[in-house]
Amino acid sequence: MNAEMTRFTEKSNPSVVVGARRLGESWLVAKRTAVVTLVGDDEFAEKYEPFDGPCCRVCGCTDEDACMNPITGCPCFWVEEDLCSACAAGEASDG
Repeated sequence: MNAEMTRFTEKSNPSVVVGARRLGESWLVAKRTAVVTLVGDDEFAEKYEPFDGPCCRVCGCTDEDACMNPITGCPCFWVEEDLCSACAAGEASDG
């Protein structure tokens, strides 16, 4: 998720965290699954509320929706307040 976006959760499913930011008169909403939609103020207010919990700054995973290691099948864990172990490993190998 882009660092410029503010994190929100779906009111109907609090385990779904999205990144959102204003884009003119609408909201640009990006889900972890890479689905991006543009919604108006009324729809945004009806569907989303601010997210208050740990969320990875790179991939957007949360405690309720963790990344899974494809080799071990184990979920990721927090290595920094806003960085999961899967993304930290990726940043280390990229560097």
